[in-house]
Amino acid sequence: MNRKAEIEAVKNLGEKIGYGNLMDIASGLWGISLEDKYGIKTGAFVPTVLPFINKKDRKIAEARFDSTMEHIRELIK
Repeated sequence: MNRKAEIEAVKNLGEKIGYGNLMDIASGLWGISLEDKYGIKTGAFVPTVLPFINKKDRKIAEARFDSTMEHIRELIK
């Protein structure tokens, strides 16, 4: 599966079950996978709400998100 196909699959599922629900479930599954494979779950959650991102890292997080959105927009045109 290429990146464009992955984006379309996530878009379809997100629109079907809700993007927040998709991210919540994916984080939980990722945590289970990491814990089962490596005995850790750290890193299985990507904060998406500004209060969860410390102030010094917000600009980096926002720039990364903007870059991701631009990349996805280019692929789904």
